[in-house]
Amino acid sequence: MVLIGRAVNEISINGLEWLLDDNDKPMRFINGNTAKQFLFDNGESIENIYAYWFENEETGFRLNIE
Repeated sequence: MVLIGRAVNEISINGLEWLLDDNDKPMRFINGNTAKQFLFDNGESIENIYAYWFENEETGFRLNIE
C-alpha cells in the first residue's frame, strides 16, 4: 500500500504530515499511480505533485512518481 505525505508548512526539516481519511487514519492506495490520481481528482495541479511524498507502507521507501 502507498501513503501520501508532504512536508509540514512546506519545510522539509519539519517532518511529514500524512493524508488522512475521515477516521484520522492514513489513507492507503493500491499503488503510486492511484495515489497520484487521487490528488489530481481533488484539485492538485501537476506543478505541485512533486511536493508530495509517496511512500511504500511496508518498506518505508519513497516511490519515484513520474
